[in-house]
Amino acid sequence: MMGQKLIVIVSLCVLATTVVFFEETVSAADRTTETKRGDKEFIVFDSMLYLDKPDLSSLGIRPITIVYPKEIWPDGADRNEGYEERLRNAVTRADARGLPIILDIEHWPLRHASPAERKVSISKYLGALRIARAAAPNRVMGYYSIVPQREYHGIAKRNKAKLQAWQDRNRDLRVLADKVDVLYPCL
Repeated sequence: MMGQKLIVIVSLCVLATTVVFFEETVSAADRTTETKRGDKEFIVFDSMLYLDKPDLSSLGIRPITIVYPKEIWPDGADRNEGYEERLRNAVTRADARGLPIILDIEHWPLRHASPAERKVSISKYLGALRIARAAAPNRVMGYYSIVPQREYHGIAKRNKAKLQAWQDRNRDLRVLADKVDVLYPCL
Protein backbone atom coordinates (compact mmCIF):
# COMPACT_ATOMS: atom_id res chain seq x y z
CA MET A 1 0.00 0.00 0.00
CA MET A 2 3.01 2.31 0.07
CA GLY A 3 3.00 5.09 -2.45
CA GLN A 4 -0.70 5.87 -2.15
CA LYS A 5 -1.65 9.47 -1.82
CA LEU A 6 -4.14 10.24 0.88
CA ILE A 7 -6.81 12.77 0.15
CA VAL A 8 -8.81 13.13 3.38
CA ILE A 9 -8.81 11.42 6.76
CA VAL A 10 -11.05 12.18 9.68
CA SER A 11 -10.52 10.67 13.09
CA LEU A 12 -13.56 10.46 15.37
CA CYS A 13 -14.17 9.76 19.06
CA VAL A 14 -10.57 9.87 20.27
CA LEU A 15 -9.25 7.30 17.82
CA ALA A 16 -12.46 5.29 17.87
CA THR A 17 -13.15 5.24 14.16
CA THR A 18 -11.06 6.61 11.34
CA VAL A 19 -12.71 7.55 8.05
CA VAL A 20 -10.50 7.66 4.99
CA PHE A 21 -10.69 8.63 1.32
CA PHE A 22 -7.92 7.17 -0.83
CA GLU A 23 -7.20 7.97 -4.46
CA GLU A 24 -7.83 5.31 -7.06
CA THR A 25 -4.31 3.99 -6.52
CA VAL A 26 -5.70 1.66 -3.85
CA SER A 27 -5.50 -1.72 -5.51
CA ALA A 28 -8.68 -3.62 -6.31
CA ALA A 29 -7.52 -6.41 -3.98
CA ASP A 30 -7.48 -3.94 -1.07
CA ARG A 31 -11.06 -2.81 -1.62
CA THR A 32 -13.64 -4.31 0.74
CA THR A 33 -16.59 -2.04 0.13
CA GLU A 34 -18.34 -0.75 -2.96
CA THR A 35 -19.29 2.59 -1.37
CA LYS A 36 -17.82 5.38 -3.47
CA ARG A 37 -17.79 9.15 -3.60
CA GLY A 38 -17.00 10.13 -7.14
CA ASP A 39 -13.94 8.13 -8.13
CA LYS A 40 -12.66 7.80 -4.56
CA GLU A 41 -13.48 4.93 -2.26
CA PHE A 42 -14.86 5.74 1.19
CA ILE A 43 -13.02 3.50 3.66
CA VAL A 44 -13.76 3.30 7.37
CA PHE A 45 -11.15 1.96 9.80
CA ASP A 46 -12.00 0.84 13.32
CA SER A 47 -9.68 1.32 16.26
CA MET A 48 -12.19 0.96 19.08
CA LEU A 49 -10.82 -0.83 22.12
CA TYR A 50 -14.08 -2.11 23.56
CA LEU A 51 -14.27 -5.56 25.15
CA ASP A 52 -16.46 -8.04 23.26
CA LYS A 53 -16.83 -5.63 20.35
CA PRO A 54 -18.47 -7.33 17.36
CA ASP A 55 -16.54 -8.03 14.18
CA LEU A 56 -17.40 -5.10 11.89
CA SER A 57 -15.66 -6.44 8.77
CA SER A 58 -18.97 -7.61 7.25
CA LEU A 59 -19.93 -3.91 7.16
CA GLY A 60 -16.78 -3.02 5.24
CA ILE A 61 -15.13 -1.52 8.33
CA ARG A 62 -11.46 -2.42 8.48
CA PRO A 63 -9.23 -2.68 11.53
CA ILE A 64 -6.28 -0.35 12.03
CA THR A 65 -3.34 -0.50 14.44
CA ILE A 66 -2.42 2.20 16.95
CA VAL A 67 0.99 2.35 18.61
CA TYR A 68 0.29 3.98 21.97
CA PRO A 69 2.85 5.83 24.13
CA LYS A 70 2.62 3.19 26.87
CA GLU A 71 4.10 0.69 24.38
CA ILE A 72 7.14 2.92 23.91
CA TRP A 73 7.62 4.69 27.23
CA PRO A 74 7.13 2.92 30.55
CA ASP A 75 5.87 5.09 33.41
CA GLY A 76 8.51 7.64 34.36
CA ALA A 77 10.70 6.99 31.31
CA ASP A 78 12.53 9.85 29.60
CA ARG A 79 10.45 10.65 26.52
CA ASN A 80 13.30 12.38 24.70
CA GLU A 81 16.09 9.80 24.68
CA GLY A 82 16.62 6.07 24.86
CA TYR A 83 13.23 5.09 23.40
CA GLU A 84 14.41 3.97 19.98
CA GLU A 85 14.47 0.22 20.61
CA ARG A 86 11.07 0.24 22.35
CA LEU A 87 9.58 2.22 19.44
CA ARG A 88 11.14 -0.18 16.93
CA ASN A 89 9.73 -3.18 18.85
CA ALA A 90 6.25 -1.63 19.14
CA VAL A 91 6.12 -0.84 15.42
CA THR A 92 7.44 -4.31 14.52
CA ARG A 93 4.59 -5.84 16.58
CA ALA A 94 2.11 -3.50 14.87
CA ASP A 95 3.53 -4.34 11.44
CA ALA A 96 2.91 -8.04 12.05
CA ARG A 97 -0.84 -7.32 11.98
CA GLY A 98 -0.52 -6.18 8.36
CA LEU A 99 -2.64 -3.08 8.90
CA PRO A 100 -2.07 0.69 8.57
CA ILE A 101 -0.30 2.12 11.64
CA ILE A 102 -1.22 5.18 13.68
CA LEU A 103 1.63 6.56 15.80
CA ASP A 104 -0.03 8.14 18.84
CA ILE A 105 2.93 10.19 20.04
CA GLU A 106 1.75 13.64 21.07
CA HIS A 107 3.96 14.84 23.91
CA TRP A 108 6.65 16.85 22.10
CA PRO A 109 5.35 20.45 22.18
CA LEU A 110 3.99 22.11 19.06
CA ARG A 111 0.97 24.24 19.95
CA HIS A 112 2.30 26.27 22.86
CA ALA A 113 5.93 26.17 21.74
CA SER A 114 8.14 28.91 20.43
CA PRO A 115 9.25 28.52 16.80
CA ALA A 116 12.63 27.25 18.06
CA GLU A 117 10.99 24.71 20.41
CA ARG A 118 8.62 23.65 17.63
CA LYS A 119 11.59 23.05 15.34
CA VAL A 120 13.18 20.76 17.97
CA SER A 121 9.88 18.89 18.40
CA ILE A 122 9.43 18.46 14.66
CA SER A 123 12.93 17.01 14.52
CA LYS A 124 11.93 14.49 17.23
CA TYR A 125 8.76 13.52 15.35
CA LEU A 126 10.78 13.08 12.16
CA GLY A 127 13.35 10.97 14.03
CA ALA A 128 10.67 8.73 15.52
CA LEU A 129 9.08 8.37 12.06
CA ARG A 130 12.45 7.28 10.60
CA ILE A 131 12.71 4.59 13.29
CA ALA A 132 9.13 3.46 12.65
CA ARG A 133 9.71 3.37 8.88
CA ALA A 134 12.84 1.25 9.35
CA ALA A 135 10.80 -1.21 11.45
CA ALA A 136 7.88 -1.33 8.98
CA PRO A 137 9.10 -0.01 5.62
CA ASN A 138 6.10 -1.20 3.62
CA ARG A 139 3.36 -0.18 6.01
CA VAL A 140 1.12 2.88 5.61
CA MET A 141 1.58 5.08 8.69
CA GLY A 142 1.05 8.51 10.13
CA TYR A 143 0.76 10.45 13.38
CA TYR A 144 -2.47 10.96 15.28
CA SER A 145 -3.31 14.58 16.16
CA ILE A 146 0.02 16.08 15.08
CA VAL A 147 -0.56 17.34 11.58
CA PRO A 148 -2.61 19.25 10.83
CA GLN A 149 -2.89 20.93 14.19
CA ARG A 150 -6.41 21.78 15.30
CA GLU A 151 -7.72 25.24 16.14
CA TYR A 152 -11.45 25.35 16.66
CA HIS A 153 -11.93 28.62 18.56
CA GLY A 154 -9.59 30.72 16.47
CA ILE A 155 -11.40 29.69 13.32
CA ALA A 156 -14.95 29.68 14.70
CA LYS A 157 -14.55 33.06 16.36
CA ARG A 158 -12.52 34.49 13.48
CA ASN A 159 -9.69 35.42 15.82
CA LYS A 160 -7.03 36.64 13.40
CA ALA A 161 -4.11 36.14 15.80
CA LYS A 162 -5.11 32.55 16.64
CA LEU A 163 -5.83 31.80 13.00
CA GLN A 164 -2.41 33.13 11.99
CA ALA A 165 -0.66 31.12 14.75
CA TRP A 166 -2.52 27.99 13.58
CA GLN A 167 -1.48 28.59 9.98
CA ASP A 168 2.13 29.19 11.07
CA ARG A 169 2.20 25.94 13.09
CA ASN A 170 0.81 23.95 10.19
CA ARG A 171 3.21 25.60 7.76
CA ASP A 172 6.09 24.55 10.03
CA LEU A 173 4.67 21.03 10.14
CA ARG A 174 4.57 20.70 6.35
CA VAL A 175 7.93 18.90 6.45
CA LEU A 176 6.36 16.22 8.68
CA ALA A 177 3.14 16.06 6.64
CA ASP A 178 5.23 15.37 3.56
CA LYS A 179 6.89 12.36 5.26
CA VAL A 180 3.79 10.49 6.49
CA ASP A 181 1.48 8.47 4.25
CA VAL A 182 -1.71 9.44 5.98
CA LEU A 183 -3.05 12.18 8.27
CA TYR A 184 -5.02 11.43 11.44
CA PRO A 185 -6.15 14.84 12.70
CA CYS A 186 -7.91 15.28 15.98
CA LEU A 187 -11.22 17.04 15.57
